Amino acid sequence: MRGKKVRAASLSWLVLIALGAMPLAAQTASPYVPMHHWAMPYVEYLISTGVIVDPTPLTRPLRQSDLLRALEAADTSRTGGAAAATLHRLREEFRPQVAGSRYRIALGAGLAAASYSVRDPLELGRGCRPAPPCAVGSRADRARCCSPSVRSWP
Repeated sequence: MRGKKVRAASLSWLVLIALGAMPLAAQTASPYVPMHHWAMPYVEYLISTGVIVDPTPLTRPLRQSDLLRALEAADTSRTGGAAAATLHRLREEFRPQVAGSRYRIALGAGLAAASYSVRDPLELGRGCRPAPPCAVGSRADRARCCSPSVRSWP
């Protein structure tokens, strides 16, 4: 009997959590308006006719916040009724629907460590003096200079 009550209580909590959970602002998929969004042809037309200013020239997709800012800054006094209605509909579409404050905090941290005994393992010579160039003189000079036993400077 007690097992059934526990199971029913846990099931009711699961249903309440699933139905009552509100999506958080940080869970939105992307801050950008997709290129295949139904409103993008209207936005591109309004930009090309000069009704709104291009929020990010030469960059697509557009950020939703930048697009909303450009739509709200549009001057509807010199546009016709259809353009004003389109602007109103686009403002309503891109205005955030989340009630309350929206904040996003992005934190990042990094750590790098190394335990190399030599600072640059690809360094040539590694602290040794380079071998002197072989003299272009006689054969004996070249043999003495280029022999492996003689590699130090005077």
